[in-house]
Amino acid sequence: MKIFILLALSLVLTSADARKHARSRHLSTEDNNDIGSPSDNYPKLFTAGDFENHPAMNSSLDDFVQISNTMHKLPWRASFHTYVHIIAVAIKLVNASTVLEIGSYCGATIALGLSVPSVRHFVAIDMRPNNSPPNTHDIIRQNIEMFNVHNTTVDFIGGNSRDEHVRNAAFAVLPKHSVDVFFIDGDHFYPVPDFEYYQHLLRPGGLLIWDDFGGHPKVVFHVMNIALKNNDCFHIIGQLRNVAGANYLDNGAVASPVSNEFIMQKRWNCTNWWPK
Repeated sequence: MKIFILLALSLVLTSADARKHARSRHLSTEDNNDIGSPSDNYPKLFTAGDFENHPAMNSSLDDFVQISNTMHKLPWRASFHTYVHIIAVAIKLVNASTVLEIGSYCGATIALGLSVPSVRHFVAIDMRPNNSPPNTHDIIRQNIEMFNVHNTTVDFIGGNSRDEHVRNAAFAVLPKHSVDVFFIDGDHFYPVPDFEYYQHLLRPGGLLIWDDFGGHPKVVFHVMNIALKNNDCFHIIGQLRNVAGANYLDNGAVASPVSNEFIMQKRWNCTNWWPK
């Protein structure tokens, strides 16, 4: 009930309120011949049902649980919840070859992505400090080595996703419109810049997944604001029904009726940022 109340509040916010709390930017819908059109990998705009009824919905959760149980981790946890298994479903839905992730924690979602054979390039950005033991960046690298069973190219970039040198490092290995699945699990108080700085890397037809949409009110607010401003350029799939029974690991393994992820799909007429 709490999630739906927050969602309703976000929907009725005035544009003045939105400008007060978030950057006022939107995407243009100018035609651009270099962004392609629907193809075999991106046959259509997807619906929630395409995810919920996908054959990998249950098996991806089993895979994620197994990874969490066997991976290198912090003494107290490998992940906060299992809803992120949706990443594997998204990868398989579009037969993704390139994945971008912002926010890796111990690398469980990287490991899950590396388990899918179609993924040939995985780029992960994580800002957790290197000087606070245990070193989470070392843990992430250990997990990349442990789970990279298909010899996927992995670029792990340590640092704040908003810093110019980090952005440049990502842009050096990811051309415009090269990313098939973009997973954002970064700043939970103001996640807008991760969208603004990196959305141009997402291929038209590609999938954008926001983590922790159900558990963080500010994520709900800002993601809904982005969705409402950019619905001409992003098709909104939204939250899914939690048909696989994923759960929060800190809440007595109680499964919510809806997923913790919010999904958007980039339309084929989406091109550049323009100031509002």
